[in-house]
Amino acid sequence: MSLEVDARVRPAVLGDAESIWTIRNQPQTRANSFSEETIELKDHVAWFSKKYFAEADNHCFVLVQGSKVIGYTRFDKKDENIYEVSIAIDAAEHGRGRGSFLLKESVQSFFSAGSRKIIAKIKRTNIASLKLFEKCGFKINRESEAMFEMDFSPYLN
Repeated sequence: MSLEVDARVRPAVLGDAESIWTIRNQPQTRANSFSEETIELKDHVAWFSKKYFAEADNHCFVLVQGSKVIGYTRFDKKDENIYEVSIAIDAAEHGRGRGSFLLKESVQSFFSAGSRKIIAKIKRTNIASLKLFEKCGFKINRESEAMFEMDFSPYLN
């Protein structure tokens, strides 16, 4: 299914914190996360503000439909030029192509800022995310009983 004309990906702003928090705390998002606990809004806002607006070189993008944030991607610096990506889509929007649109657009925007390697860590039980990342050009690099680790780099594809 195609996205409506007014869907777009943009860098997150501090005002997006509550929408991102809402998506992050949805039961399906938490079940697919390595950190499954519910997070309090005040704690999330403080973390989000520090992580994406005070610390250097972490990036967050949001998928906006009309004026509503319906998904986000995060690129968190792990090492020199290595970033871990996380993605979540509002549960009401699953199965509509939102995830692949958001991931492709945010990866493209992220790479426009320079040469970087992106990794994704996906729970083995999260087959939908595994398929999403494969569709968007990520390749399995390592496997364990708990997860797949995938790589994306313009040099790998």
